[in-house]
Formats: sequence, C-alpha cells, structure tokens
Amino acid sequence: MVRKIILGLTGASGACYAKRLVEVLSPQVDLHLVHSRTAPLVFHEELGLNLSGWLKEQKVTVHGISDFLSPLASGSNRFDGYVVIPCSMKTLSQIAHGVGETLLTRVGDIALKERRKMILVAREAPYSTVHLENMLRISQMGGIIFPASPGFYHDPQTIEDLVDFVVSRVIQLLDLPQELVKPWKS
Repeated sequence: MVRKIILGLTGASGACYAKRLVEVLSPQVDLHLVHSRTAPLVFHEELGLNLSGWLKEQKVTVHGISDFLSPLASGSNRFDGYVVIPCSMKTLSQIAHGVGETLLTRVGDIALKERRKMILVAREAPYSTVHLENMLRISQMGGIIFPASPGFYHDPQTIEDLVDFVVSRVIQLLDLPQELVKPWKS
C-alpha cells in the first residue's frame, strides 16, 4: 500500500530541505503539498527557483493555502504523516494553539486531533521562551519537533550532505526507507 504524506512549506529559511525531501519522497509515496504565501519568495531567494514551476515538474499534488474544500481539510481524509519543512515559528505557534486559519495549519490541527504523525522541522535560532513553550506544547500533544540541525558523524563534505542528513532523519521518522545517510556506526 502506498503511503500518503503531506508536506507543508513555510516562508522560513531552509527551502533546500523542502526541495530535497520532495525529490526523495515523490517517487515512493503519494505526496501532497501545501505552502504558505511567502514560501515561493524564499524558494526563489534561496534556490533561484520558481516554486510553482518547479512543483509542476515533480510528482506531487499541490493544494492551495486557502482551499478548505481540499480533501486535506478533513480529518476523515487519511494520511500517514505530515511534515512542515521548513517550519516557521508563526506556523508552529498556530498549530500549537489550534489556529487552523490556513490549510497549512488546519492539516496540523488534524494531525494532532487524529493522532497522526506530525514532524515540524523548526528553522529558527536562537529560540525564545515563547518558541520553546510552543514546541513543548506540540511535543506534549504527540507532534515531533525536529530542529534543522545536521549531525557531522557522516563526514559531510558539502552543504548538500548536511541537507541530506536532516532529510534522511525526517524520512526515518516517517518510517520510510532512505539511503541518503547511513545510520550511526552501520
């Protein structure tokens, strides 16, 4: 059975993580994506790519940020995991407090209420007390907070190696196979 994964992209820095995750997941899962209004700006600024144009080349179903008629807007629509990558502190806060103002945050609300796997790849530094409290709140409700903090035990040689480390761990947390980075000591 093909797994259904939903990706949320925000305007936080770290578009490279989202791009790589789409590239790796799209051949192996039923991939759905919703992005914030500012995500295309960051995608262009950081990667020099037009997000909409690039997504048309990928095997992904894109849902509009305001499309509450999307199947993703209902808890009756089953999915196996929700990853917000990169996750802005605004989006994390809205999810932590049940503010389903956009489809991006509504899916987070659904993931929590339906007890589905949710991974928020937080992209901010340093964290304020408010950020930490919101992260704790998400964690207490069953969400996974995953700071975009790569490890170095795999002997990275390039920025892409560091990106692959974060993406590989997200894929592992989704219980999907990955061959980007070998596990520690294997």
